[in-house]
Amino acid sequence: MPDPRPTAQTKIVEAYAALFRGYAPLAAMPVETDRDPDDGLDADTELDCLVISVESWTFQNDFSQGQTRHRMVLNFDYLETSARAGKVSRAAMEKIALVLEAIGSDPVLGGRIEDFDERDVAPPMDNGKSIGGSSLQGVVTFYTPRRDHFTIIGVGGDLF
Repeated sequence: MPDPRPTAQTKIVEAYAALFRGYAPLAAMPVETDRDPDDGLDADTELDCLVISVESWTFQNDFSQGQTRHRMVLNFDYLETSARAGKVSRAAMEKIALVLEAIGSDPVLGGRIEDFDERDVAPPMDNGKSIGGSSLQGVVTFYTPRRDHFTIIGVGGDLF
């Protein structure tokens, strides 16, 4: 039976979703955190939306501190019907700027993380679908107790 506790990684993704939902310029936009890329979207009811996903995650143990330092690559995908392959739309530029503004309003995510480092934006690819989107990629750095990937050791030692 799977452990019902959310992992530290899931807690961070959900905290970003809560941040965006509570940020006035983005509050009306649906935010998804556990959507399979192959799941279809209804253009009339589900777009525009923001999908947060984990692309990868690495970690390194600090034996002297009994902690693990994590670096997690996140994608913030703005999905829309007007996306064209190979081009970041103006709507995507605006929404991604708002996502970055929201992140800037709480850069340590309520004390959960050490850093968020935004990297780049990629345009939609030609995937044969009528829905596409642009993706903001960033790297989140955070800590957990060694071998405990359920508990976040936040800034100042607070546990999440």
